[in-house]
Amino acid sequence: MNFSRHDQIHSLDENNKFELLVIGGGVVGSAILELAASQGINSLLIEKNDFSSGASSRSTKLLHGGIRYLPQMQFGLIRESLKEQKILEQVLGQLYKPLKLLAPVFKDDGFSDLPKILQSNFIAPIAFKIGLTLYDFLGQRKNDQRHTLISKEDTFRLFPKLKKNKLTKSFIFQDAQTEDAKLVLTLLRNAVEINNATALNYVKITDIIRTGDRYKVSLIDEINNKEYTVESKKIIAATGVHNLPGIYESKSSKIKLSGGAHLILEGDPLGIGKNGVL
Repeated sequence: MNFSRHDQIHSLDENNKFELLVIGGGVVGSAILELAASQGINSLLIEKNDFSSGASSRSTKLLHGGIRYLPQMQFGLIRESLKEQKILEQVLGQLYKPLKLLAPVFKDDGFSDLPKILQSNFIAPIAFKIGLTLYDFLGQRKNDQRHTLISKEDTFRLFPKLKKNKLTKSFIFQDAQTEDAKLVLTLLRNAVEINNATALNYVKITDIIRTGDRYKVSLIDEINNKEYTVESKKIIAATGVHNLPGIYESKSSKIKLSGGAHLILEGDPLGIGKNGVL
């Protein structure tokens, strides 16, 4: 099927019965649609705004392996994250970008995520190195992917404007990055053009009614102001913090917001040119 919105919306006039309805056009919803369609499931995805217009285009773009879970010793979660990262490396092609990150070590600063007993100047760098070694082991890293230790002089060469006071050394470790919005569109195009799914943006769900073993869903095309009704056996809500309409609103309202902040600088005013984590 053609990915154009014109063809997609008009296909509802010919087919309004689906096996699966996915609500939400972010990275989770698009991945669900692509997976379902590739398994031969007749699927429809609905997004009330533009595709990837929410958190999926405002992320850090990291495909992180879960290194932040090391202080909590959640090794199972780290292993799972690194395994998924390796799968993404195989399937994403050019959308997967290895990312080297530098973590400087400052005297007396320690690492806030480490247990207090490991915060001393002597123990903290050792604990961090052990953690990175374990991270490499769990991820089955190759030699060129494993972490390295560099001197403060080499750190200043990479980050000349980094605070020099009390810097002792730095670690460089590898994670990965992607283009989040481009990833969403790639998944959607694969689902639609290769596996004949339907994906529609600027379509709002006004009501969901359970009738027997199916759901009857009322839609409105907010561009043409035309109403549609579709039926689906199953519904997956990939709506993030947003509530579902109709009788399901109260059930989804228990979701709590979690926010983050990104500082975006024009150009490279700090003269970094590399990637670092503080």
